[in-house]
Amino acid sequence: MSRAASPSDLVAAARAAGIADARVLAAISATPRAGFVPAHYVTDAYRDEPIPIRQAQEAVGLHPAAAHRPG
Repeated sequence: MSRAASPSDLVAAARAAGIADARVLAAISATPRAGFVPAHYVTDAYRDEPIPIRQAQEAVGLHPAAAHRPG
């Protein structure tokens, strides 16, 4: 069984993806993602991958969201 991902894991993934803005990294760290996913996905909330939420929707992983950032 793998361990639950943490906010610091997602921040590390953001840095690896080339995100260096301290404000963005702080927002990633401070966002309580576990509160936005179904209970059975809480341990995956801070992984850099999509998570199904409801009605054929998904919370996107970090990379797709970062690809749409301006500038």
